[in-house]
Amino acid sequence: MKRVRPVLFRLSARPETALALGVVLGAASGAAGGSAAALAAVPAGILCALLLLPLRAALPGALGAVLGAASWYCHANGWQEDDALRSLPERNLRAEAVCRLTDGRITSVRAVPAPGLIRAELVALRLLGEREFRPASGMLYLRFPDPALPSPPCGAVITAGGTLELPAESVFRQEEGELRPVRNGLSFAGFLAARGAERLFRIDQFRVERMAPGVVGRLCRVRDFLMERALRGVTSDRVRGCAAALFFGATGGIDNSIRERFVRSGTIHLFSVSGMHVAVLAGVLLWLLRPLPLRPRMLSLLLLVGAYVLTTGANPPAVRALCMIGVWCLLRMVLLYTPALNTLFLAAAAMVLVSPMLVLDLGFQYSFVITAMLILLAERFREWNELLREPLRYMPTGRAAFRFERSLRRGSALLFAVGGCVGAFLAGAGISLYSQGLLLPGSVLANLLLSPLVGALFPVLAFKLAFGALLPGLDQLGAWLLTTGFSLMDAVAGTVSTCFGRMSAVRPAAWEAVLFTGALLVAAGVRKRRIAVAAAFLAAILLAGWVVRAEIRPPSLMTGAGGRSPLPVVAVAEPGRGVGVAINMPGSDAAEAVAGFFRSNGITEVETLYLSRPRTGAVLGVPALLRAMPVRRIALPPRDSYGWRMEELLELRAAGVPVSRHAGRDPGFCRILDEKTHWEVEYFNPGSKLIFRLWIDAADSGWCFTLRRPGRPEERFQIPYGSVPEMREHVFEGF
Repeated sequence: MKRVRPVLFRLSARPETALALGVVLGAASGAAGGSAAALAAVPAGILCALLLLPLRAALPGALGAVLGAASWYCHANGWQEDDALRSLPERNLRAEAVCRLTDGRITSVRAVPAPGLIRAELVALRLLGEREFRPASGMLYLRFPDPALPSPPCGAVITAGGTLELPAESVFRQEEGELRPVRNGLSFAGFLAARGAERLFRIDQFRVERMAPGVVGRLCRVRDFLMERALRGVTSDRVRGCAAALFFGATGGIDNSIRERFVRSGTIHLFSVSGMHVAVLAGVLLWLLRPLPLRPRMLSLLLLVGAYVLTTGANPPAVRALCMIGVWCLLRMVLLYTPALNTLFLAAAAMVLVSPMLVLDLGFQYSFVITAMLILLAERFREWNELLREPLRYMPTGRAAFRFERSLRRGSALLFAVGGCVGAFLAGAGISLYSQGLLLPGSVLANLLLSPLVGALFPVLAFKLAFGALLPGLDQLGAWLLTTGFSLMDAVAGTVSTCFGRMSAVRPAAWEAVLFTGALLVAAGVRKRRIAVAAAFLAAILLAGWVVRAEIRPPSLMTGAGGRSPLPVVAVAEPGRGVGVAINMPGSDAAEAVAGFFRSNGITEVETLYLSRPRTGAVLGVPALLRAMPVRRIALPPRDSYGWRMEELLELRAAGVPVSRHAGRDPGFCRILDEKTHWEVEYFNPGSKLIFRLWIDAADSGWCFTLRRPGRPEERFQIPYGSVPEMREHVFEGF
């Protein structure tokens, strides 16, 4: 029987590559599907390795699948450490806790507040009703009562009182007679689990007991000194916040308007310390450390980059870059070499073995997928460049050869820059659509323009730190260059976000996103042209299908009730026209459900958010919805004696969104009649034929919904009152 040749990657299937891939796939199977999937991944991984890889790589690949699944299983069952948070009841608990802050993103620099969520280690715990503190361990994320006030520094030990909140799927949908959790791609529980945290501790009051800075705390003091020096002379608080985020990972100083512009332009990753930042810093340090011998230079580079990653929050992309640089430095010290793709896979395997839930983290997924794509494209461009340079071997040296080589070098650099941005956009498209419902083609242009600018700002920072202390004039010059650079970044991001909006596309299934990403990597890395063309064609078909399905998808209606507010929520999506309308936003759980409903239908923004009654309970989820997707207009009901409170909240939480009133028949989409126990919604999109009436009545056991359409029998259903919101979805088939 003829052995199947390995065709997955252009580079040969080395044993270390197969081992690393097995570890990642084994852990991903367990994290995505539970214990059964983790156990099934072992024989499936062994079978795939034996069929697709030569024997010398198949055995390490099978071993990696076993190790990855076992690592996840041990982590999920609490075998790795004695974590007191795992033994707590599955509900929110009032408690007092002694915690040590370990988050390197906390800074004492002026105009750079701490992030909204702060990582901390649990030292002792006392639940409500207990008399004494008991020793405890585990990782927590803290939310302080007032984020605008200064938080304790990194290394502070605090005693705090508040609520231990258990993150869970908080929105449910009725499917086939059963309530099932709604998973919209992004999960706060997954975010915490990927970072080793079990719960969120919402603090009411706290006091600082003592300081225990440790290594990270002392490094943060040095970082704060450098940050203060770097920001000296910069008068704009907006620029100070952006510079602190870009260079030092302190993201608390970026205001919402700047964040929104960079999100819409697909360049918000620039303000999260990632592999690009670490690589640029490593390049600058490597140039500065040139006078040192090889081994001291590599060791110094590794230590300095490691200190930078620790003091910027240790994000998964930055840790990945640190692992790759560490492997490269160690191999250079012993005069060995391994391909960059193998280094990437080994870094991924090491991180996953330590923390298996990282496979669910968006930063981890983006980092490794996009980096793998760039490495494969770099290999392709290198070969094409060598092919194009072949005529130089037969050309006599002279002016003509020099011009040809110069034009070839410039053209290759431009082609690689454009191809790299396009490849990075495509590699992350499946992840972005599945997790956030985002497809931003303008990000290619934005990254192409902003990446060189960001790369130039790092030498400006080094110049300001090195020479600004010697001459005040040079310090002011550096501050002016930083201000100009960040102002230019803001202008580019704002222009791209205005000219290039989100492209409508449905939210794909998980297997579609995985298949699309895998097909892209295969197309970029295989040897045989037929396989590369087939993989590229498959990826193109999937991407085009997501866009086309958003155009032909029928309109849908989502209704929901329950949770933190007694008011029901209604959302209407017309994918063919790109229109999404919502009525009421009583809480963040409702906002999460509405945003997920719109994303699954390919809706990129909320056309109008209607509020049925002038009560604060109708607007509590507006901030969460604004963070999830843009809202073009908010329509208020007629004002009564209590309406001023709601309008005050809207002024604070919906800044920049036009607010109007819908008295009688609104010129937009809806007419709403709201009473104490009954309200009615009449939907009439002027640009389509969709017309319906929805009666909503408050009964003893829940909200009763009656849907009536012209020429169709009416439909009735009920959503009972409950502690978690329940959603019902109706598709207008045959529309």
